[in-house]
Order: sequence, then C-alpha cells, then structure tokens
Amino acid sequence: MTYRAFYAYAWDILERGIPNVVDEVRDIGFNTLSVAGAYHAGKFLRPRGTGGKTYFPEDGTVYFRPDPSRYGKIKPIPNAILDEHDVFEELTRNGGVAVNAWMVLLHNTPVGMAHPEATVETAFGDRLVYSLCPSNPDARAFAVGLCRDVAERYPVMGMSIETPGSASARIAGPGRRRPASMPRACAPASAPTSSPTSRPTSTCPTTWARRCGSPTPAPTAS
Repeated sequence: MTYRAFYAYAWDILERGIPNVVDEVRDIGFNTLSVAGAYHAGKFLRPRGTGGKTYFPEDGTVYFRPDPSRYGKIKPIPNAILDEHDVFEELTRNGGVAVNAWMVLLHNTPVGMAHPEATVETAFGDRLVYSLCPSNPDARAFAVGLCRDVAERYPVMGMSIETPGSASARIAGPGRRRPASMPRACAPASAPTSSPTSRPTSTCPTTWARRCGSPTPAPTAS
C-alpha cells in the first residue's frame, strides 16, 4: 500500500465527525490519517472550523487513553477530549482509512514543570522545563511508554516521532534557531543500537551544558 497521509488533530476530526472526515480523506486520494496522539500547545487557525476559527489546545497532553501501568515515575496527562471521545479507538474501529500515530515525546512543558529534575540543564544550572532530557532515565521511560502504549493498545499502521531528543536546540525562539550565546542541551552522541531503552552516550562539553540524569538505563516495559 502506498502511504498517503493527511495530518490531523483530534479536535478537528471530532468537530467534523469521523465518518465525514474518513470520506473526505478518501475522496482526495489519501489512505491514512496521521493523528496527533501526544501534542503541545499552540495557536491553530481553522478556516473551516464551525466552533471557532482559532483553537488553543491544552499543553502537553495525550489524545489516547493511557494505561498508567506502562509508565514509570513520569506519566502522561490525558486531554479533556478523552472525557467523551477516544479518537484513536473510534477511527480504528471505523476502518475506512489507516491510522498513523503522530507523537511528540520530549517537548512537554507541563510534564517538565512537574519533573524539573528530568529536564535539560544548561551550563548555568537553569532547567529548560519545556524539554525533557534524553539522558535522564525517567524521561526515556516516558518516551518509550508513550510509543508502546499507543502501538500495543490500538491497531495503528505506524508512528511518526517528533522530539525524541532534546528540544532546546530546535525550539529557541523566533525562527526556531538557537542563538550563538544559548547553551546547547545535553544529547546522546548517537542513537541506541540495541533497543529503545539502551543508554545513550552523552557528549556535553562542560563549557556548554552539563549532562543531566543518571547513567542508569531506563526500565524495560513488560
């Protein structure tokens, strides 16, 4: 099957109605909906919206029903939409199009504020609360838990991963470029080669940023 995906948010899908969205996606030649399963805040313009042309979602929440037993110290925050709808369950049950999970992992301000010890730390000792640190085992367990929770709970066809590493170099202000005077976040030198829970290697010069977290690998989810 050729992958032709349309990226979408739960609030828009539910406002238009799942059967209508599925029919529209298929009519324009797409076969997959890539739905935000974990996402951050923002200002979203909605020219076709019927419930307002601008939408401000809750920050750092998930749009699927999380299983707390799949997580360690850091657990996801369910979005209020889940009080009435589980868009992943409803879309996969409809079956008209394939569903891809679009997951923002370590860029999460509410979680970072609740767990500052798991966030990136600059060379000056400041915590960048919007960015969980990939060198921290609790942050890694959180990221792995999000992916496994969706993949094992719903029959999704795939997953698109956003911010699996430090977000500080990417989200630094206008234009999303890091000023030369801004310390780099600590980050792994290379991707893990054995499993998602393998310990990354830190390459944080002391002149830029200190490595945060313990070198202990994140626990493997069962």
